[in-house]
Amino acid sequence: MGWTSTPTPVAAAAVALLDECARLVGSMDAERYARESAVLRGGSVGRHVRHTLDHYRVLLDPCAERLRAIQHV
Repeated sequence: MGWTSTPTPVAAAAVALLDECARLVGSMDAERYARESAVLRGGSVGRHVRHTLDHYRVLLDPCAERLRAIQHV
């Protein structure tokens, strides 16, 4: 599969989710971002955003490593 300028539906959904996270984070102050949830013990918006980003990192880090290897050939 080659690179295209049009994102796949999965890539478009991933970008939309990251955009939504950015809007959410940008709409709240630091106290609210870090405040522990009254519903989910130990949870906060910040922790959930970090968890989401960790999933992206797991998927994208190998791609970045491969691109770096290709660029150095």
